[in-house]
Amino acid sequence: MSSTAAPAASASPAHLPTLANCPAIPAASIALDVVDLDASCRFYQALGFAAVACERPGLRMESRLLTSPWFPSLGLHLRAGFGKRVGGSQPGGLLRISLKVDDLPGMVARLGTQVRWLPNPAAVPTVTPETGAVMFLDPSGYMIELATRPAGLL
Repeated sequence: MSSTAAPAASASPAHLPTLANCPAIPAASIALDVVDLDASCRFYQALGFAAVACERPGLRMESRLLTSPWFPSLGLHLRAGFGKRVGGSQPGGLLRISLKVDDLPGMVARLGTQVRWLPNPAAVPTVTPETGAVMFLDPSGYMIELATRPAGLL
């Protein structure tokens, strides 16, 4: 994943096709209930995702499908949930989303202070050649891991 070439920003929900009419449905997706759908979409755009479909725009439980050319077989299905923020990883629930990237130092620099880094939310982690992964929370409290993509891994 290059830290310099991001996909175009998402279109407004009203201009997105429904899932049934979306030409770019990925092979697998992760569904997340989020506190603020627009804030979560902006957050995942910083990670290289863009909204490609929307269900129930403007209504309760609106959802959007996001995809990324950097992770072509993975989609994120974000749904306006019940306004309850998750507390990071939860036993019996989602522990973390791990994304493998080609340029870990570049991605960390690009995200900078936009995210709540773990274990110290106020400090951007220092990434060295030995750093294998960094973790942070998304706007709804889900734990995200960025790890160096091993050679040969698509």
